[in-house]
Amino acid sequence: LDARYISARKDERVRASTILKGPEVEVPVNKAQLVDDLKHALYASKVCSYAQGLGIIKGCSDDMNWDVNLSECARLWKGGCIIRAALLQKIQDALARDSKLPNLILDPVIAGEL
Repeated sequence: LDARYISARKDERVRASTILKGPEVEVPVNKAQLVDDLKHALYASKVCSYAQGLGIIKGCSDDMNWDVNLSECARLWKGGCIIRAALLQKIQDALARDSKLPNLILDPVIAGEL
C-alpha cells in the first residue's frame, strides 16, 4: 500500500527530489552483499511490525477479556487480499505452538531466523 500511496503523490516526489540528495561520492560496495543484507533487514522489520501489531491486539484482548486467538488472526490474514504473506504461516505456527507467547520474536523458530 505504501508504494501505491507514494506513487500517487508525484508532485511531492518531484519536490523532494530537488531537496533530498543522495551521496555525491560513489561508495564502493559489494552489491550482492548489500541486496542480501537488505532482504534480511526487510524480513526482520516485517517480523517486528507483526510482533508489535499482535502485541497490541493481545494487550487489548487481555484488558477486555476477549480471548482473541492470535493464531487464528494470522490464519484469517493469510486469506486477505492486501496483507497475504508467506510469513503469516510462520506466525500462525508460532502462535499455535504457544498461545501465551508474550512476543512473536521470542518464538524459537522466528528468533532463529532473526
